[in-house]
Formats: sequence, C-alpha cells, structure tokens
Amino acid sequence: RCTATSFARVMRGYLKDHQNALFLVATDTPETYGDLQKEFGDRVQTLDLEMSRYCRTEVTREFHCIAFAASEMYALAKSSSGFIFSPFSSYSEAITWMSQARQENILNGCVDYDSR
Repeated sequence: RCTATSFARVMRGYLKDHQNALFLVATDTPETYGDLQKEFGDRVQTLDLEMSRYCRTEVTREFHCIAFAASEMYALAKSSSGFIFSPFSSYSEAITWMSQARQENILNGCVDYDSR
C-alpha cells in the first residue's frame, strides 16, 4: 500500500541522485503533505495547501475544487523532470498519461527507489 512513508523512501532515494530536487505534492490527505514537509522541509511544495485541505472535505465536487484538482494535474503533468505516483490512483494514472516526463523519470511511490 502507498503511504507517506513509502513515498518518503522513494524521495530520499531520488535525492541521492538529484541533490537539488524539489517536490510538488498533490495528495488527497493533507496529513501526508505535513508528514513529507516535516522530513523534507522547503523541498516539498503544494499549489495551495488551504485549498487542498478545503477540497478534501464534503465540498470536493464544487466547481472551484474540480478546477483546483485540474490545475494540480496540469502542473504535475507538465513537469519535465518527472514525478512519483501511486499505481492505485486514477489521479496518478491520468497524470502519467498526460505527462511530458521521460518514462524513466516516472517513479512508483509504492516501491523502493532504484538508483539509476
């Protein structure tokens, strides 16, 4: 199962090879963002943490929340450096499909990082 712990493990491995990496985090649990920010500090960013928290409540289907989710997907998909995904997430599946990143830079956040 994918957890903040499994994503953090992949992020630590990625940082061994890419010391200056920054991470844009889109998660359906704001606690995950908090856990990752505790470990990685300013290397972890989100488009709008307050909007993310608000939209993860019963208002998730409101227009501005749908627009926010679409903007997160667009930002992640347009990252040419790559991203870390969950194979259990339709959100991640859509981003993978839309992505401009090279396949070797699309990492599974549910398994250990394999240094290249």
